Amino acid sequence: MPSRTVAHYEIIDELGQGGMAVVYRARDGRLRRDVALKILHEHIASREENRVRFEREATAAARLQHPNIVQVYACAEPSAEVGWLATELVDGFTLRTFVEDTGFRHPVAAVLVGVVLADALAHAHERGVIHRDIKPENIMISREGTPKLMDFGLARVLDDQRLTMTGSLLGSPAHMSPEMIEGEELRPTSDIFALGTVLYFMATGRLPFEGNNPAVVLNAILRGDFPPASAHNPRVDAPLDDLINTCLARRVEDRFASAQDLREALDQYLRTLGITDHRRELAAFFRHPDAWLDDLLPRLVDRLLDLGRAARDERRTGALLRICDRILTLDPHQPDALGWVAGVEAGRRRRRVGLLLAGIAATSALVVALVLLPSTPTADDPSPDPALPAQAQPTQPDPEELERHAAAIRQAFTRIDRPHQLALRATVRQNASRSVTEAVRAAHHASLDPIRASLADLRTQPRPTSPRPRTTPAEAAAPTETAETDLTEEPTLPPEPEPEPGIVQLRIWPLTAVILVNGTSVGTAQELDGPLRLPPGRHHIVARLPELGTQAEQTVTVESGRRIDVPLVVPWRPARITVDASIASTVFLDGRRAGRSREPIDVTIDGRQPQRTIHLQVIPDDTFGQPWETRLTVRTGEDRRIDAPF
Repeated sequence: MPSRTVAHYEIIDELGQGGMAVVYRARDGRLRRDVALKILHEHIASREENRVRFEREATAAARLQHPNIVQVYACAEPSAEVGWLATELVDGFTLRTFVEDTGFRHPVAAVLVGVVLADALAHAHERGVIHRDIKPENIMISREGTPKLMDFGLARVLDDQRLTMTGSLLGSPAHMSPEMIEGEELRPTSDIFALGTVLYFMATGRLPFEGNNPAVVLNAILRGDFPPASAHNPRVDAPLDDLINTCLARRVEDRFASAQDLREALDQYLRTLGITDHRRELAAFFRHPDAWLDDLLPRLVDRLLDLGRAARDERRTGALLRICDRILTLDPHQPDALGWVAGVEAGRRRRRVGLLLAGIAATSALVVALVLLPSTPTADDPSPDPALPAQAQPTQPDPEELERHAAAIRQAFTRIDRPHQLALRATVRQNASRSVTEAVRAAHHASLDPIRASLADLRTQPRPTSPRPRTTPAEAAAPTETAETDLTEEPTLPPEPEPEPGIVQLRIWPLTAVILVNGTSVGTAQELDGPLRLPPGRHHIVARLPELGTQAEQTVTVESGRRIDVPLVVPWRPARITVDASIASTVFLDGRRAGRSREPIDVTIDGRQPQRTIHLQVIPDDTFGQPWETRLTVRTGEDRRIDAPF
């Protein structure tokens, strides 16, 4: 342990240590408060560049004032013999300790922690501070149930030496983003990736990337190879799976564009479940986890039942089934959800039976051609011999035998595959120019094994024992209606099975956008409970903000059983500003000439937020006039007039 006093801090006891520093509880002699005092390891503080960088990062972190960020009080000068950092002392435990000792009772609790951490990250990123080392060990939970991020930017101190003196990786490999592993310049999206690993850890109790050694873990991260969180915890529903997967996307551009976007997505997930007061829920959860869960589950079921009734009334079957899945995960015996599922399945069975009956009925024309027409005499058939006994003369078909033949051939036809059906049809058509008898005979003797097998089964069936009426030669020679049947008419074949739909994952921003598929509204983005299932083919998808009159659209090709992602960001309507100045002036926005005073100027808003902060500069044409500048925030569709001071 170092000297009992460092600067004006009196060390009380050791709290823990990590790869960069040892943490002590200390007493601030000037302000008379307890602090957490981090003292850098000697091999790190001995390098002057590390001490300089340490002070710079600590100074940047000290500007962060957020209830979910550990506050930085002071740090050592680069010339000091001992490198130290004094921060807010959080009376509590780390997130890792909580997960290992208690665990999150439900993924909703993990989302509650995630939404406040995302808000803290958004606050830091807006001020140019990237954390670089988000992991459960760097997240404290106070006794009051407040999560707090600590050690902002300190990992940057060793950016130029990725290994510590002991040879171990700086930071935790399981939380490193792919770009960090590859040595690329880090952006805020690297923090989003790391927060995604923490969300996964909270929701499942496991890490997304696991292995026997760091090399295996790092390779898994670079491949983007991890099981969905729902594979470890069935209570993780499809919307939360999608949120976590977006955070952990291998490509930077496939992740949430900002921590603010992630915060809003998590907040919308909770609002869909009827949860709005994040901090109150968090305090209740960390105070009594089991009691909180007992109160939460009925609330979730009631809320999901409301969503299910709306989906049922609007006939959104896919959404209804996804909601039922979420309900039955919470309450496997919930009667309404079970009834909805049974109703959907019964409807599907009825449709399948209807299609089957329609297919059987459609084959009747071919059955008639094959069964009824063979009894018709033709010129190629021998004429009845009057000298033969009456019982040896040809007879009219017996109705019962015809029905037996029809049933057997109908069964044979519906059992064979489409190529054999087409071949049978072709055989009948090719011989139709000859006699009906020859056509049927040719069909019977065609090289169609499935048909021959069915006919062999037919021959083994017992003949009917009821007496058959005898006919005279004259009656046998008389033409019948059967002879008029046209075999050249193509019979209707049974309908082919419907192809498996494709899965379309929509990534729409903003979440209030109305989605239209092929001109039909399917609701807003926030109302979707998962991906769309669309039949194969081309589909036109539009995301529209009716209140702004703007939209984004894309035509996609859906393949059977394949999944595609469709990102659509609806553009915001530009804001419009007019600078009023008594002296003619030129107006600049963010350093670029935008127009003249007293003329409307459109301000494009490209981000995911419906607003933009701009640097406005007005330079008067008068040589002696002084330029005037200011910063202002404009919102989408806003029309604002700005008075210049001249």
